[in-house]
Amino acid sequence: MFSQVSINRERFLKNVEGFRDKCSQIFKVVHNRLALIFKLIRDRFTQAHQGLRDRYTQVFQKIGDRLSIVKNSRNVSQRFELRQLKRAISPYMFAYPFRIGKAVIISLVCISVLLITSSSFLSSESDVRMERFAPAEKEGSRLPVAVMTPQPAPAQVEPEISVKSKWIGVREAGSWTDNWININADLNVYSAYFDKRSSLREGPIIRITGKTESKPTILAAYIECWAKIISSEGEEKVLKIKMRDSDIDKLHNSCILKCSHGDFTANVPTHVGVKLISSSEDPTWIKIHQIPEPKMDSEINIAVCVLPFFGPMNDTQLLAEFVAFYSVLGVRHFSFYDYDTTPNFRRLLDVIAQSEDLSVDILPWELTWEKSDDSDKKAGSSFAYFSAFQDCGYRHMHHYSHLLFLDIDNFLTPSSHNHTTLVELIKTLDASENGACCDIYRFTQAIFCLQFPSFVSPHPDSSNFITFAKRIARPAIVLSSHWPGFFRYFVRPEKAYMFGPHDSFMLPQTTRKSMAKPALIHHYLDLQLCDFNKERQKVIYVDLIPNLYGEEMLKIVSPWIRYI
Repeated sequence: MFSQVSINRERFLKNVEGFRDKCSQIFKVVHNRLALIFKLIRDRFTQAHQGLRDRYTQVFQKIGDRLSIVKNSRNVSQRFELRQLKRAISPYMFAYPFRIGKAVIISLVCISVLLITSSSFLSSESDVRMERFAPAEKEGSRLPVAVMTPQPAPAQVEPEISVKSKWIGVREAGSWTDNWININADLNVYSAYFDKRSSLREGPIIRITGKTESKPTILAAYIECWAKIISSEGEEKVLKIKMRDSDIDKLHNSCILKCSHGDFTANVPTHVGVKLISSSEDPTWIKIHQIPEPKMDSEINIAVCVLPFFGPMNDTQLLAEFVAFYSVLGVRHFSFYDYDTTPNFRRLLDVIAQSEDLSVDILPWELTWEKSDDSDKKAGSSFAYFSAFQDCGYRHMHHYSHLLFLDIDNFLTPSSHNHTTLVELIKTLDASENGACCDIYRFTQAIFCLQFPSFVSPHPDSSNFITFAKRIARPAIVLSSHWPGFFRYFVRPEKAYMFGPHDSFMLPQTTRKSMAKPALIHHYLDLQLCDFNKERQKVIYVDLIPNLYGEEMLKIVSPWIRYI
């Protein structure tokens, strides 16, 4: 009972907070409108006041001159003229203040009407929200002051109650949440990993993912690396490491700082710090992720890295389709970088993260620098797009056998006309090459233009599914040179040292293969240059997603419908 009351209380407080935000927005609008009305009234009043003052000043000046002449005269006819003149100008004596009073009264009436209307709107909005979200509280039920620790929600409780917005990190013992840290005006760091792969020529190193606009030769000249290690005797030691330009790998404005020291072969570093050489302050310490030892089994398990979004993201429908599709294809882990998402989008992410059959990371991507208007949108340099590749690659190294870097409008679809998972696809590709080949598989794409005709979905209640309705595509080679022919790829993360959007930088003695037929990236885009009438002879028709995977996708999406 107390558990249910506690849940209702959390639900009520959450919706009261939302209602308070709504009230703040409404009062802000009312305030802006009142300010505009007052400005118009003031301008109008000032203009009228000035005109009346000038006109009546001239009139009264003439009248005053005439009165002074008549008053000093002893002529009876002129005195009679004085009395007539006073009687004629008496209405004008009250016209000026009367008009001022009239303007003030009209202003007060307008303000009163606006306030009454706003109050009525707020009252009705309050009734609707209280009735919809907190019926039990509205009926007079009282919440206890002391609430017991909530127990697991019963089956009949709607999933909306248990949704909480929080950062969700890698599900391992002692995990924590990384975020951007500012070192100086040109260097920001996000996370750090201790890399002790035997295939590394430089030996065990600490890799720090970051962002910089400087060249490696310039950056290495004014920063230094510090590391904390625990010696075999259990004592903490602090090491100072000089940086060289060869210790910095850079891709666009994404960088990896490599800190190496001879003591790393026998001692494991726990924290790493970066500071300016000229600074007397202590370094900014970052906790280090320990990359685990490689697994001995050959089991294939896949993780999907969803990169930071280009601009505000609110497409909850596409998010649900994306997660459902890759869940059907055998993916069990997703990593999302929460950058510039709307509350509705983040709410759906939280719901998805609580699904029993899925493992989900929701990682913060809160910029510590002022975002500029990025002239090169493909590079995403204003929000460190490429740094997410490096973090996700090392975050899942040796946790998963293969990684797939995607945007949520990318759907890697096997070309087989049979139900095929991505695990089965990799096994088929490896078998076709007489062994475990390759360390990286690259796939081409086709653009499914949203301007192209839509088709009726074969499944009920799925008319708004983009992947079901859009089945006409143009091969990438027909599009332009904006994207390479091979667009996305599978990679064994332990075989790479730096990750990119269309390819990875691989260690020596690795193999790669570009594939055009076994699978195709379905890329759903709203492009103005798409013209179906002109390209009718070039397009292709693909209906594999709704026919092979549609029914299973709908089952997965069904618990999330209310949040879409």
